[in-house]
Amino acid sequence: MSHDDDFRRKYKLERISKGAHRLGLAVAAIILATGLILMAKDAIGLRLWDLTLSDIPILGRNISIALVGIGLVALAAYGLVRAIGRSIGKSI
Repeated sequence: MSHDDDFRRKYKLERISKGAHRLGLAVAAIILATGLILMAKDAIGLRLWDLTLSDIPILGRNISIALVGIGLVALAAYGLVRAIGRSIGKSI
């Protein structure tokens, strides 16, 4: 194996890593946007005049749980795409 082949292999691995990173970010962004849009859709249908003071902490807790859940799903999807990219890189 010549030095030139090693450079080409390193370039391919770097390109695969960057591509997996970009794809992972795109997938995570799509999941975040979809989750936030669905939360906004539910918030539009909420009748605010029917809320009492005791409902506000419950609503805040549910919103925070939903945001954390969406974030964890997006992070997991990003990690999964990166893991797939890493396994493709190792198979070359």
